[in-house]
Amino acid sequence: MAHERICMVCGKKYEYCAHGCKDFDESKPWMYLFDDETCKNVYDIWQSMRGKEINKEKAAEIFGAMDLTKVLAADTMVAKEVKEIVRTKKETHVEEKHETVKEEPKKEE
Repeated sequence: MAHERICMVCGKKYEYCAHGCKDFDESKPWMYLFDDETCKNVYDIWQSMRGKEINKEKAAEIFGAMDLTKVLAADTMVAKEVKEIVRTKKETHVEEKHETVKEEPKKEE
């Protein structure tokens, strides 16, 4: 019998059965906590950062290569922290672009 679950990352409601129901894939035990593999991967990266296995910049780089549409629209604790990481990366990237622009001195005539 499937039970309604709520994804820890995106907050989406979904059904999952951890007891061998024929309509559920037993090879995906992570579905007990996450509605899809993207949310599972986001959580793994977030945990790696919190556990100091990777730094915030590396997490932002990895998140930048992922489709985070539904995560960024969510209101869970994980989603809020992921939003902050992604926002920080965008701000840093904009600052780097501004620093590399050099103005040529104006020639006086």
